[in-house]
Amino acid sequence: MEGITKTLDILFSLGLNYPVIKYWGCSMNKPIACVISSFEEAEKVIQCLSAFSNPKIVSASTTPKLCKKMLTKANSEFVFIYYTNLPQVKKVMQIAITATQTGRIDEKNCDAIPLIFFQLTIPEEWKEYCFHLYLTGDIPYKTSNDNREEDIINAFFSQHQIVRNFIEKMEEENSVKKLLKCAAYFLFPQMTKIYDDSEKVLEEYLNTCEQLSQVNEDSRDSDGIADAFVSLLYKWVESNNYMWAYPTSKICGQGPHGNLLFDREFFYIPDLIFDEITKPMQDMQSGILIKQALKDEGMLVCDHGNSYTRKIVTWSVYGEMVRIRVLKFPLNRLNQTGDIPLLQLCGIEEERF
Repeated sequence: MEGITKTLDILFSLGLNYPVIKYWGCSMNKPIACVISSFEEAEKVIQCLSAFSNPKIVSASTTPKLCKKMLTKANSEFVFIYYTNLPQVKKVMQIAITATQTGRIDEKNCDAIPLIFFQLTIPEEWKEYCFHLYLTGDIPYKTSNDNREEDIINAFFSQHQIVRNFIEKMEEENSVKKLLKCAAYFLFPQMTKIYDDSEKVLEEYLNTCEQLSQVNEDSRDSDGIADAFVSLLYKWVESNNYMWAYPTSKICGQGPHGNLLFDREFFYIPDLIFDEITKPMQDMQSGILIKQALKDEGMLVCDHGNSYTRKIVTWSVYGEMVRIRVLKFPLNRLNQTGDIPLLQLCGIEEERF
């Protein structure tokens, strides 16, 4: 929750102070693609990031013309866009991308940052044109006595020269990282009122900026969630001494979180083990987003409605037939390129099943 709160604070300050930062020559060149677990969570994000009582929201029914009008009229605020796979929304996406790249809508200035909500994943066609942001934890509700707008606006006059000096010293920095850090510096006067060690807190916010920038780069540069998952699976098997993998026809032991199971075609992973395997990925995406990405890449088999898991029949250590809930993966997709097959890594010979 603490990391989410810092991220939302930085984004709030970024939206509020963006016209000033842009005037100083530091601007966003891509809209923000905000990946969330559901559009219900997006409503809480909008509450947290809205500087004004009537936020500018682009829905599936908003025309491209009205979207342009919102972007040109927005000042010190985000324009929130709900992405759906509709022709009209795709035109809105193109407008948002062009407006952010050029800083203009037709002949008018655009001083707003579009923030686009994507549920579970960013479609491939938009990935390279957006800054990737993953808000996968619990989004806090904005409290009724939240006076950040007034505090930050009042702080501007005492802080703007510090931020301006900061920008001038970051000529070689990644442009988006610079923007995020500028937004964090605008929060500093408010920190001095709340915390005894405000400089330490500022450093924590600057570290959050580094992490957000790194997550964006990792997401963009990744060869794919499927490849990353297979690599982590191999590491998990190795770190657990190549144990706890058994054919579904017989269980000979019990790992601390259950067993990895397999038959001739599929590999079955209980949820608890899946969370252990994907823990290094979950700073970037939550478990549900990882599952959705694996499903989209054809690795996670989901043939029972919208559920990622299913129950399979196997045998307990006492010889009893049991049904357990697992995630199902094609066995031939889990072999890491250039390495020995996964089952051989676990010491499994074909005649054993």
